Amino acid sequence: MIKFKFEDIEIPESNPFQNCRLGRQPYATILEKIVAYGKDGYVMSLDGEWGTGKTTFVKMWQQQLKNEGFTTIYFNAWEHDYMADPLVALIGELHRISTNEKLKKSFAKVVADAGKIFSGILPSLGKAIARKYLGEEAIDVVGEALSETKNIFQHELEKYKDECDSIETFRLSLAGYATELAPEKPLVFIVDELDRCNPTFAVKVLERIKHLFAIPHIVFVLAIDKEQLCNSICGFYGSDSINAAEYLRRFIDVEYYLPVPDYETFFDYIYNKLDFDDFFMKITRDNGFDTRSYQHALKSFPLKLLASKNLSLRQVEKYMLHVRLAMQTIPVNCEPCPGLIAFLIYLRQYEHPLYLDIQIRSMNIQELVDCLERIIPEGLYQQRDEYDRLTPRSTVYTIAQVLVAYALDERGIEWTTLYNKTDDGEIKLTFKTQLPQEDLEEAVKHYSSRSYNVSIEYAVRHIELLCNLQKD
Repeated sequence: MIKFKFEDIEIPESNPFQNCRLGRQPYATILEKIVAYGKDGYVMSLDGEWGTGKTTFVKMWQQQLKNEGFTTIYFNAWEHDYMADPLVALIGELHRISTNEKLKKSFAKVVADAGKIFSGILPSLGKAIARKYLGEEAIDVVGEALSETKNIFQHELEKYKDECDSIETFRLSLAGYATELAPEKPLVFIVDELDRCNPTFAVKVLERIKHLFAIPHIVFVLAIDKEQLCNSICGFYGSDSINAAEYLRRFIDVEYYLPVPDYETFFDYIYNKLDFDDFFMKITRDNGFDTRSYQHALKSFPLKLLASKNLSLRQVEKYMLHVRLAMQTIPVNCEPCPGLIAFLIYLRQYEHPLYLDIQIRSMNIQELVDCLERIIPEGLYQQRDEYDRLTPRSTVYTIAQVLVAYALDERGIEWTTLYNKTDDGEIKLTFKTQLPQEDLEEAVKHYSSRSYNVSIEYAVRHIELLCNLQKD
């Protein structure tokens, strides 16, 4: 059965990176060594583009840190950005790991000192929400702190002095609590999904971490897409002219960039997850088609194209799911044309105007060739990989299949000519191209001579899911 949403990867406690398909454990080991030197406390960013698997990585890394004796916290900021201020949620995460009476008492003091800083936050929460985030044992102390704050500030000067004193007191309490929590190694506080939060909440998280949690023994790790977080900062200040990257550096002491994933490994992982091999074997079981050629057609040019365009892992995942759904609409014993459908789906998702032009045949063959050449990196024309040994020159052959399908009308009758034969029996293309001439001539001739070619209409119907989905 096709799954529209993949389940989270299982993270075995004893071997957290056992199911990692991207070979990222070495990065976790490097980061572990970095945070091990965090006794003085600092903020580190783990930067990676949206959809590159940061959340899965940090959860695997968190388990690895636990196995190595670190005390860790994972905080999904996006799940809490409905709150007016993140302070309670951040402190609440510390409450979650208060496992004994001594820690609970120490935590209650942290709560009390926090209440003195922000007298307006806790009253607006009410006891029910305070209990959810801070725990039953802290409610009485919160109440006392709130009562105390009602009469603290008589005028602005006193308010300023008391707030400064309260911040210092809070930091001392928090530092003592963190040391009790993790006496041997620094506490690693991972903040994820910050770039998905509303701009106001995102900036407030940064401010609270920098101004209140900048203490010894806590290392904050911000798993972010730096570009998106910079956009949030610009949104918060209502100006694109602000140097958001420089502003962000004020909050971050150490920057680490999560390397670009191995596309081929991830592509194979998704390919297997969606059971493409089983599908190809079923659909070609009794018709004499070459199952392996279909497998390689889907694993050659599409993979190289996606990698050349630097699509995120999430984009690759969604792309492959669409391909699999389109394949599922093809009847058993019919031509699946995976290379053609996969390429047209890429055009539909990322070159939509061209896809529409192809769908309604608004161009002649020369115009189509020119457009295709503009969007395909020239390096892919000659590039070979392990699949190309069985499907040579996959880029050229995919383009040839598109051209042949474009040249057939809905009835499968050729409405335009792609090549002419010379007097000596050779073929000559009717259009100009920058692709390798001989390779393209060979590929066009190959597809044109087949008795089971499909038209653009055939491919589009399956891509648009206008045919019935078969049951697995």
